[in-house]
This record gives sequence, C-alpha cells and structure tokens, in this order.
Amino acid sequence: MAFKHNGELTDKTDLSFNTGGDFEIEALSRVTVNGSLVGPKDVTWDMENIGSGRKERFDMEGGRLRATMLRRMPVANGKFGPNALTLKPNNPDCECELKREMRAFFTSSSKVHPGKGSGATPNWFYYWMQTSASGGLHAEYTPVLQAQGLGGASMSVGGRYNYTSDTVYLSDKIIDKVCATRSPETGGGNSKGIDCFAEIIQHENQHKTERWAWWGGTDPTALSFMARMQQDAAKDLVPDEVEEQLAGTRGCKSNDPTSCSSRPDGSLLDIEMDAYNVGWSWQRNAADAEDWSCGRSKQWTGGPCYGQ
Repeated sequence: MAFKHNGELTDKTDLSFNTGGDFEIEALSRVTVNGSLVGPKDVTWDMENIGSGRKERFDMEGGRLRATMLRRMPVANGKFGPNALTLKPNNPDCECELKREMRAFFTSSSKVHPGKGSGATPNWFYYWMQTSASGGLHAEYTPVLQAQGLGGASMSVGGRYNYTSDTVYLSDKIIDKVCATRSPETGGGNSKGIDCFAEIIQHENQHKTERWAWWGGTDPTALSFMARMQQDAAKDLVPDEVEEQLAGTRGCKSNDPTSCSSRPDGSLLDIEMDAYNVGWSWQRNAADAEDWSCGRSKQWTGGPCYGQ
C-alpha cells in the first residue's frame, strides 16, 4: 500500500496534523480477488477515529484503488495516538485485509485546536492541560511573561502566579526551555517538554496556595508602604508572623528576605522555600503516554514536524 501524508510519500508511522489543523491521508493499492481487479465500490476503507470532521473520497488512479481521507483536530487529547487505515474487499471469498498502522500527533505551536481559546491558545497548552501533567489545576495562557532576573535584568519565564488576578499564567517559554536544575534529592538534571510544564504549573500553584493560606483575600503586592512594613518587613511575600512561626524549623527571619531553608538557590526570596520542591515532586515521564506533541513528545519517532 503506497501511502501519502499531507501530500508527501512516507514510510513513517508517526504522523502529525499540519499547522492548519488537517490530517490528510492518501492511500493507493492494487487489489485482486480471484484474479479480477477490485474497484472502489467493492472495498471498504476505514480509518479509526482520528480527529473529527470526516471528509473522504474513494476512486481509482492508474489501475489502483485510491482513498483520500481528511480529518480535523480533535477536541479531546485522547483522540490522538495509535490508529490504522484498513482496506477490506467486500467479498465473502476473501477474508483478508490490508492495514497501515500509524500514530497521530499535533503540532505544538499552532493554534488550531477546536476547543476553548482556539486561535488564541497554542495546541500544546490546550492538550497538555487535559493530561495528568496539569494536576487538574487551572492556568491561563499568555505568549510572553517577563520577570526580573538577577541584577534587575529582564528575562522571560515559563510561568508566573499573579497575586492581583489570583491566576497562574503559562507562556510559550515552556516549550523552548529546560526547567531549573533539580536538587539531587529530587533527581537532579533539567526537565523539558511536558515534564517542565508539569513542574512549572505545580510550582506556580504553590504560590497561589500559600497566598490564600497566609494572606487570605489580601493581595500582598497591593499593600500600602506602611501596611507592607508592618506585615512583611522583609518584602519577601511571606508574612512576618509566618516567618516567626517557622524560625525554629526553617530558620526564617522576618527581617531577612533570604533566610528560610530549602530554597534551592541562596539568592531566591523566602517565598520560594516550598515552590521549587513542590514542582520537583512531579515524577518525570509519568505523562509520556498522554503526550502527542509532534517532535517534543518522547514517543515521537517521525521526521520533521510542520511549523516546528
């Protein structure tokens, strides 16, 4: 069975939707039953449930059966993955079939998924939020997030919790970066792809959790100068009373913004004393079987991806 994917001959089994959100398969095969050539009305083509919006055409080309099948991006992440194109003659004398195994993937950066935010949120964000890597947490997408680096230099980051909107935001930096180096106790090395996504969303959600545990409905970043000095003298977003409670177990000091233990880097503010370790509690590779991002999934064995 000759096989074209999005107009190109291929012998690959891992195939992706293109950047326009289409998955097009063209198959050519010569079939005879009892010595007679079989026509398009004498066979049944079937492509398992890849995507949605079925569009099919069956005809002949140069004496061979031709099937052209077009699918659109699915709503559910679970609709990607293992699939097959099958050709069966409609003849009781021939209990046979031709089958072409394949796996369907999505392009990460394009914004053509059919779900909420279509056209605005990229495929990686939409589909990864449906996997176990999201932890069932809520996050919003924004293309770029800026944070202040060491020495006041501006730098882009993959995630941030915004105290004012009480929202975790994730950016495109996630798919282009490797995450911070883990502590030896949590496996060391740097996570990337869906593992980095999982670490960041859990890290940033820890800031949200602590904000409500420590400050309630108060936005500490919006306090007046005097109120901030009275409640957070170190300006590290950890209330003085919390640091005093943790003085014996974590070494926290209400007048020192970098005093609490378990921060992976001594330059980090005390607000980071738990967030990194929470993110690093993610078990790497745990969501690999749910990740169908072309070129970025550890499952991908195909060639170049469309638009990446």
